[in-house]
Amino acid sequence: MKNFDDSEYVELIGNLLNDTNYVDISNRGKLSGLRQHAEVMVRKILDIGSDTKLMLGEVRKNSRNLAVENRLQNLGEELSSRLIEIVNRINPLGNAGTHTQHTESFSVEDVEGVEDAILDLYALIFIRYFSDIQISIYSPPLALHAFSFLPPIIRYKTWNYLYEKDKNNIQVVNKLCLSIIKTFNKETAYKWLDDSREVI
Repeated sequence: MKNFDDSEYVELIGNLLNDTNYVDISNRGKLSGLRQHAEVMVRKILDIGSDTKLMLGEVRKNSRNLAVENRLQNLGEELSSRLIEIVNRINPLGNAGTHTQHTESFSVEDVEGVEDAILDLYALIFIRYFSDIQISIYSPPLALHAFSFLPPIIRYKTWNYLYEKDKNNIQVVNKLCLSIIKTFNKETAYKWLDDSREVI
């Protein structure tokens, strides 16, 4: 089994982003595209290449897909549980949008819920990365600088998760506060600081 190769999926991800964000298609069409996008993201997170079959429904505990099962174990209990929870938010609507058994229309809220879960998949990549390098005030500034180019919501989701795991990490607190400002506004950041001051 080969590992995930980013270059194989560049065109596909570009097409999926275009089709689900910039082309006027039905919510059903968007959900179908978002499901494919999620599948690529899961491949990336689990480091499973294109030579191995992978379906979102196989991302679960005690999966029959041995590649998925082994890579979930490599991810660790906490992150694998989070990945499974995110996939469980995507898969039912993604499947319904792809198959013909579901004949009713899909709402904007349905699409937004799946889009939010895909953002959680992106955040999970960075959660794993920053956990592995044990982010601190001594962390390489280049990694943090590059991360700052991502959409604010992904930065917020990443820092918020890491903060919940280590509320005494001053670098995480600093980055989370900045991401709250960028994602929401200064007032929300001030309120968060005030509500969290005893813990911080």
